[in-house]
Amino acid sequence: MKKGNILTVTTISRTNEAFLADVNHSLKDFNHFAAASDIVSSKVSAKYTKVFDLPIQRGFKSLLNYRKFQDILLSKIIEYNIDIVHVHTPVAAFMVRFALKDKWIKERLKIKLVYTAHGFHFFPGNSLVKNLIYGIAEYIAGKWTDKLIVINRTDEESARKYKIVEPDNIIFMPGIGIDLKKYSDIEDKATIKYTPYFLMVAEFIPRKRHRDVLNALAKCQTGFNLYLAGDGILENEIKQLAINLKIQDRVIFLGHRSDIPDLMKNSLAVILASSQEGLPRSLLEAMALGTLPIASRIRGNVDLLEDQSGVLFDVGNIEQLTEIMDQVFSQPDNYTMIKANAKSKIKEYSLERISELHNELYASLINKLNKDI
Repeated sequence: MKKGNILTVTTISRTNEAFLADVNHSLKDFNHFAAASDIVSSKVSAKYTKVFDLPIQRGFKSLLNYRKFQDILLSKIIEYNIDIVHVHTPVAAFMVRFALKDKWIKERLKIKLVYTAHGFHFFPGNSLVKNLIYGIAEYIAGKWTDKLIVINRTDEESARKYKIVEPDNIIFMPGIGIDLKKYSDIEDKATIKYTPYFLMVAEFIPRKRHRDVLNALAKCQTGFNLYLAGDGILENEIKQLAINLKIQDRVIFLGHRSDIPDLMKNSLAVILASSQEGLPRSLLEAMALGTLPIASRIRGNVDLLEDQSGVLFDVGNIEQLTEIMDQVFSQPDNYTMIKANAKSKIKEYSLERISELHNELYASLINKLNKDI
């Protein structure tokens, strides 16, 4: 029997590189193809049998290139004899499913469509209007979807409640897979003298709520710093906020870094203050390293840190976060058990487990396609 051919589609290649390539590369029973707006020139292209670019970008501007997008997508599916199209990220996921929505197209191409929701854009705490728009979009696109993968329990509950797809077609997978071997030999440099620090790894965009962390730091005792890794549209604004709060000497902007595990391992804790997440990688990595994770009490974060596997605070509650940071700095031994719990729990989210679940899903869909021939 020939190997099945899997096409992974994202809006940008960075998503594939950060979250998907390791799982796909581990599945040796299938040939893997990938598409994104910029994947041909990306580092991740070497991990795939073939890659190709699609005219797609974040936001509704992608609709202007829809006809070209559909033509390229259909031609490549035929050329590479694709069996399963697996879509990720909201824009790419909607456009691919819309392009393949007609029943005769799927039957002629003999393909199955899988969609992984890395966090629905409708969620508790979001605006009513946005929830309505994104909820309707997911409901419509769900009718063109063979299997829906959700990576946190809140999204699973929403998918069932709003009948995004048929209940039997909803699959819960705990995350995107983290290679625990990569984090087993990271050096602890506790003997090196440096100012203790908290670390936040996040793109500088509104939903990551860097402002909350800086405002909390401004109220904290002195003796430790805050490292911010990442880049984004709000970076200059956050730098100015640090100046306004007179904490610019305590906030270190690191930019995009390739040594995140080392930074995490030697930090007091990893902080994530977001108002919206799916299942955040920064918390997964912190847990794997045995570093204390501190996060806002929202979907995804709660999945990871409940049951004393981390420290949670209410979104936007500066006072809570200030108190937590001060306590972690002054009484670190009080959090030893929490860090141990986190390191034990992370095994549920391992690359091996997620790869096994994907392997089972793909194999079952390929078998169904073979039976339908």
